[in-house]
Amino acid sequence: MNPRSIPLLPVLAAALLLAVLAAGWLFHRGSAVASDEVPGGGIHSPRRATEQSNKTVRLKGAGIGQHLATLSAEEALLELQPLAERDRAAAFEQALALALHPGSEELARGVLRGLIGADLPATIAWAESRGPSPEMELFWAAAIDLTAGPDPARAFELSHHVHGDLRRSLLEEIFAEWAGEDPESAKRAAGSLASDEERLAALRVVLASELDRDLEATIAWIESVGDLELQDGLYYQAVRHWAARDPSGAADFADSLVESDYKTHVAGRLLESWVRSDADAAMAWASQLPDQESREEAISRGIRLAFEGSPEQAADVALRLPGEGDRAAALELVVSAWVEQDPTALEKWVDDVPDANARARILQMIQDHLTPAR
Repeated sequence: MNPRSIPLLPVLAAALLLAVLAAGWLFHRGSAVASDEVPGGGIHSPRRATEQSNKTVRLKGAGIGQHLATLSAEEALLELQPLAERDRAAAFEQALALALHPGSEELARGVLRGLIGADLPATIAWAESRGPSPEMELFWAAAIDLTAGPDPARAFELSHHVHGDLRRSLLEEIFAEWAGEDPESAKRAAGSLASDEERLAALRVVLASELDRDLEATIAWIESVGDLELQDGLYYQAVRHWAARDPSGAADFADSLVESDYKTHVAGRLLESWVRSDADAAMAWASQLPDQESREEAISRGIRLAFEGSPEQAADVALRLPGEGDRAAALELVVSAWVEQDPTALEKWVDDVPDANARARILQMIQDHLTPAR
């Protein structure tokens, strides 16, 4: 056939039709792409969440943890939610894979809290059937996080699933909540702990709350504790609070102790509070301790604490100490620290010392510190 004989009009019509169809397809394609980019169509859109969830499901083993570790807790939950609706156990397994990814423990714990949600009883039944493993400890930590506030007794029951430092931190969380709600039950539960270290740590948390609420009753309770080693630990914890509220009562307790390292530690802890509220009274008590080693340690600690608050106050307190040897040692401590920190202020304070002999001795101390050793 001669090409010149083909009618031109039908050819043009066919070409026009093809162009219209192509333009329509491109428009539809552009709209579909744009629909994923409008506000609300990103990670939060049902379509994107499902696509991301499908991607997560396809990942295996360590790849799941590596992928989820690149997300925030909110994003990881959005990815896992569709899977959780279909297969809750599978969603937990993928969150636990995140727990195995190095450095992602806190992220995994947050994701697990979100997955557990309000369905705690059923989730706990699944977890107990799964059995123990290192990653499951983070599951139990998440469950305790959710339970400690509303039901600390139940959280305490769950704590046997967790070990080591994580368990210790969770017990503190549990007993902080429990002490505010029911301190007597909290004391009984803390006393039931098998480990001496855990028992003392838990009772310290309860004690901190109780000392603020009823000091006298709490001290009486400590006195009733039968385990003397535990009692010593609780008194040591209590004495700083005790000194802030009733320094003379705390001082009487410290005076009643036999000379020992324990008494020295208690005296130091007592001074931590007392020096801040009444440095003169605190140092007067320290200076009358009968054992020389204990007295020197207490004076040294008290002067250092006073100096942290005010060098001038520490110097004044040192100058008023009754014993000549204690006074000289305390002034030496003040001078050695102050001459390094602010020698001009030190010299100004010395100028105002009324006793000429004392002033001369302090100036000699300053001179000794400023003169290079040969």
